[in-house]
Amino acid sequence: MFISDSTTRQQRSHGYGSAVLKQLVRDSFPSGAKVTIDVLASNPRGQQFWTSCGFEPYYTNMQLKQ
Repeated sequence: MFISDSTTRQQRSHGYGSAVLKQLVRDSFPSGAKVTIDVLASNPRGQQFWTSCGFEPYYTNMQLKQ
């Protein structure tokens, strides 16, 4: 499942994202399922959001640009 950022700056920090996430997880995954997300290292605000929703760092993915 792929979900992209679909909020405007004015919609942030009102609890909409966490409410939608809770509903999505409840409706789309069996109880106890492992849910993994990707968040860019250059996105500390995104990391803060996902951490506030209960996600924890799982792995580090690194990239070499040539």
